[in-house]
Amino acid sequence: MELTRNKEHEKLMIVLYQYFFCREYNFDFDLVNSLENTYDTSYEEIPLFSREVAVKALLNIDKIVDLISKNLEDWSFERLNNVLKAILVVAIAENQYVETVEKAITIDIAMNLSKKYIERKQCRFVNAILDNVL
Repeated sequence: MELTRNKEHEKLMIVLYQYFFCREYNFDFDLVNSLENTYDTSYEEIPLFSREVAVKALLNIDKIVDLISKNLEDWSFERLNNVLKAILVVAIAENQYVETVEKAITIDIAMNLSKKYIERKQCRFVNAILDNVL
């Protein structure tokens, strides 16, 4: 399966959104099933980068949430919408646990997703959080 890296980021955001949605409503979450459904292929056919980011994001979710939480003023992580959570977690997981990508590139990728999926005023929020965390 050949996907651009931007498309992989978008699909990873969707997978993490599903994770946060399930967590919010106390549903079971199956990472492999979510990846297969989102990528519309078998787990083995999903690009290694995507599998690695998804697995590392969930393995390190508590650390990532803690990093984000420390940079929220007058907010808690749980109050953020699930799309915003997913964008932040994917960016941090990739940058901290998979590939050491330049901070500016990581933020740019997250900003592109933000502009597509969340309100404009929240895009600055994504930029500020990632700028502090990375």
